[in-house]
Amino acid sequence: NLNLDKPETMDNRRVDLNSTQPVLVNPNRVMDTAAAIPSSLKAAPKKLVDITDTRTVSTAQVTRKDSSAPVAPIITKQPLLTNITTAAPVDNKTYTFHVSDTQYVVVVLHNVDPIFISESRNAFNRFNQENYYEQKIEVFNRKITPAYTFLMFGPFSNATNAVNYIDKVKPLSKTRIMPWLTPDKYSFSIISNANMAILIDTQDIEGYQKFIHQVFPDKF
Repeated sequence: NLNLDKPETMDNRRVDLNSTQPVLVNPNRVMDTAAAIPSSLKAAPKKLVDITDTRTVSTAQVTRKDSSAPVAPIITKQPLLTNITTAAPVDNKTYTFHVSDTQYVVVVLHNVDPIFISESRNAFNRFNQENYYEQKIEVFNRKITPAYTFLMFGPFSNATNAVNYIDKVKPLSKTRIMPWLTPDKYSFSIISNANMAILIDTQDIEGYQKFIHQVFPDKF
């Protein structure tokens, strides 16, 4: 039954809802403007790609939407290649040798009947397909003189690869690859494109055999 009398108080209203006068902005408030933002916080302007630049390199022909005629591609300068193997220099019709030159393996056939030349080429083709199928060694024959025919293999990228091939094939030639030829009918050698051009011109097979023997006295 306790009865307490609470004094009546009136809350102070910040805005008079019954007033028809416009509400004034607090004059002490700082306006949020772009000028008030520190320069360190302003975003840098974005650089737009110039879509009108016609210097774009293209290797294909481009067709315009408003024309059926293709636009010619812009050709750029190609980089220089420094790893190209060049042929050995030829000077005064003399044979030269560089180990990095492209070489052909040669089976020098002396006074061999054409039918046995064809059989020998086919036999080496079968041997290469079975044992060197990844290299795809081409075999072909070329008549140098009436008495001599070259059975040629390659080309090999350098003299080392050519000699390694001979080391593996030569022991098998007599018993497995071409047993129908006696050892006095053939011999192995290597020759570059430059030396081959001189040999065809001079037909000096014995001279070339002496030259390659000087280079590889324990091989040829």
